Formats: sequence, structure tokens, C-alpha cells
Amino acid sequence: MKEILIYVNDHPHEAISVNQLATHFGYNPSYLSRMFKEQMGLSLTNYVYETKLSRLYDDLIHRDESITALMEQNGLKNPRTARKIFVDMYGCLPKEIQKRHRQQRGRSN
Repeated sequence: MKEILIYVNDHPHEAISVNQLATHFGYNPSYLSRMFKEQMGLSLTNYVYETKLSRLYDDLIHRDESITALMEQNGLKNPRTARKIFVDMYGCLPKEIQKRHRQQRGRSN
């Protein structure tokens, strides 16, 4: 599992699927998903999304690009799913984080 965690973290800008990871590491996708969930306590898909969304959060704070562009740059190809998991993680939408931090930067200048 360590190699999979490293791979996901080392490829932040790529769209990563369970099938792709299974092929890359020589596993059956169902087996890999099951083993990951058993060992890590969350699904592989959620781990990939959470890793990418934490990078998106950082980008929302520090960059002034559109949310769509930032999602694409972080390998998040399904905006609806990304927004749903983002809200689960942070309690608000990406646009709210971006707006809040733009306002804070404006006040500090």
C-alpha cells in the first residue's frame, strides 16, 4: 500500500483511477480496492480525491485562477464529485474558500 500512497502523492496533476492503479501495480481492481479499504479505512477512490482536494484547497488560498482551471490542474475530472467530497471535507464549497481568502488578502494589502 505504501507504494500506492506514494504514487498518488507524486502524481497530483494526473487523473488517477482505481483501474489505472491496479494495472500499474499488477492487481485486480476489485482486489486492490478491497485491500486498500481494509488496510487504510477509506476507499481508494476517496483517498485519491482527498489527496487532490487538499492540494486544490491550497491552490484556492494562494492562486487567483478559476476553480474549474484549478480542478483540472489537480487532476479532478469530475467537478460534481469533487465538490461533494470537498464539502464533506471542509464544510463549504470551493468558491466559498476562494472568496474568503481573496477578501482576507485584500484586507492585508
